[in-house]
This record gives sequence, C-alpha cells and structure tokens, in this order.
Amino acid sequence: MQTDQNIPPKHDDIILSGKWFWMTFWTILAIILFSGGQTNAADTNMTSITIHANSVIRSSDVRLGGIADIYSSDPALNQKLQELIIATAPLPGQSRTIDDQYIRLRLQQSNINLAQVKLDIPPSVNVSRKSIDIDRPMIERIVTDYLNKKLTWDRDRTKIKIMSISDNIVLPDKPYTYKVVQPSNQTGLIGMVPLSIVFDVEGEPSRKVWATVRISVSTDVVVVQNPIARNQMISANDLEATRMDMAEIPSGYITDIKDAIGKRAMRPINPGEILRTDIIERPPIVKYNDMVSIIAESGTLRISTLGKAEENGKSGDRIKVLNVDSKKEIYARVVDSKTVRVDF
Repeated sequence: MQTDQNIPPKHDDIILSGKWFWMTFWTILAIILFSGGQTNAADTNMTSITIHANSVIRSSDVRLGGIADIYSSDPALNQKLQELIIATAPLPGQSRTIDDQYIRLRLQQSNINLAQVKLDIPPSVNVSRKSIDIDRPMIERIVTDYLNKKLTWDRDRTKIKIMSISDNIVLPDKPYTYKVVQPSNQTGLIGMVPLSIVFDVEGEPSRKVWATVRISVSTDVVVVQNPIARNQMISANDLEATRMDMAEIPSGYITDIKDAIGKRAMRPINPGEILRTDIIERPPIVKYNDMVSIIAESGTLRISTLGKAEENGKSGDRIKVLNVDSKKEIYARVVDSKTVRVDF
C-alpha cells in the first residue's frame, strides 16, 4: 500500500494557508498599534508631578513649582500647579520639613483630582530658604563709609571706633538697599554716637541693626598750670597748651594761649582746669572815678567835654559817665583808657 507522505500539497491549500498567515499578521499588528496609541494618548493627557526630596527656594512661600517638576498638557492647570502655595517658607537661612500627606491635602484643597495625576512624592520634603548674611565686618564697613562722608573734622585728628553692634542679620536672597540713620536728638557726630542701619528688601519687612560708635577728635586746648586768683591778670607762665578729645572738654574752651594773656580771671581757677571764655575777661581800661574826655560827633560837628567815669569799663563797653560841666549823667562807649564816645 502506498502512503501519502510524498504527495505534494495541492495549490488551493497553499493559497489558503498564505491567506491565514497574512490575516493573522495584520490583526496582531493592528492590535499592537491600537493599544500602543491608546497608551500614548493616556500618557499624553496625564498630569505628572515629581516632588524633590530636597529643595532650596528664595520666596517667602513654598510653591509647588519651587519644589517639583510639573507636566500637564493643560496650560492653565500647569500654571495653577506652579503657583500653588503649599506652606509658608522658613526664615532666610533656615529649613523646614513637609510630609507627603500634607502636600496631598493641599492639592485636594485646591481641587486637584489626584486620580488624574501621576504623583511621585517622597515621604518627607525638606525645604531650605536661601539667604544673604550681613555680618559684623560688613556692618562696620557700612558705618565707616557713612561717617567718612559725613564728618567734616580734620581726618588726621579724627578716630572712629565701633564700640558695639547689636547682632548679625540674615536677609532673603533678594536685591536690597540700606541706609544709616542718626538719632533725631543727636546734635553732632562726636563722642558716643548710636546709629541704626535699616535694610530694605523688596516685598519683605525692613530689618534693622544698631551700632554704637565712638568718634574722637583731638583739638588744641589751653590748660591752667598755676593757681589763678579772682581778678588776677593771666600770664603765659600760668598756662600750657595740650591736645584733648573734643568730646571730653566743655564748650567755650580756648585753643590759643595768646587769647588768654592779659585777661583776668572772673573767679579762682585751679591747676589742670581747662581755660574757657566764660571764666576770663578783659580787664577794664576805664575805672571808677577816672577822668575821661567825652566826645560827641555828628557829621562834621565834633564836641568834646570833660567827664568822670562812674563805673568800670572795658574797651567797647557802654558805661555811665558824669558830665563835669553840666553835672548830668550820660552813657558813653569806652574807646580807650582816656576817651569815651556818645552814641547817636
């Protein structure tokens, strides 16, 4: 009996098997393409938020866009997510931790459907805020520059010493300006001077630091060497010139010995005391009962008569004088030790 092992396939069977092959191929390809397209479309429409475990920000609020990578095909939604405030930022130079549950809550409170969001978030998020440190050396430079521009004293005689600074300050990492402010009741920049430095940062409260400065200005001053009695005439041997800090000496001090020689003390003056204009005076050149010439002038008219001083008077003083001829008392100004003039 013959077997059919060597019987060749019929032509129709070959055609039929080829058709089944191509039908199966195209069906599988269509399924792959269709399912892939659906997947890509779903991925394209899905909003994704990837939150970083550690972030550094500059603003005073923790916004989602500052701590996460956000993708959304909806521009309005993307903008909303970028600007969404999650929490208050830490102080400049400090950090805070926000847990994942709180972030999810903030998204839900903002009407974000988490079922439509691909959210990648660590269990906790650490947020640090960038800062600018204003340290003591910088504050010293600010104060010194300010005083160098304001002081009018001789630079060779002026010393500036920073006595104290309240504290360093930390500013947000933003552009800032500053100004130095003197107390309103401060009459001059000498001695112990308190100053405040005010820092202004855009969109932030002003910050202030205080500095106390000692400004020393040396000046020539006349000091008494020997005791001087009341009404005693002052000589050069009674005095010496030295230099002292202006902030430590009283007002009205005398700087040149020549301005004191020939004057007299109005009260007893002790050695070491600073000589002042209010404790010395010019001696009178006309004394009580001195005979003087009384002069009266008006234009080309000049009248002179004899008079008697009824009080002491220094050059330029207006004193009472008796007209010897008329026996009338008048007031005249001392010209010299022998002459007084009547003012018209």
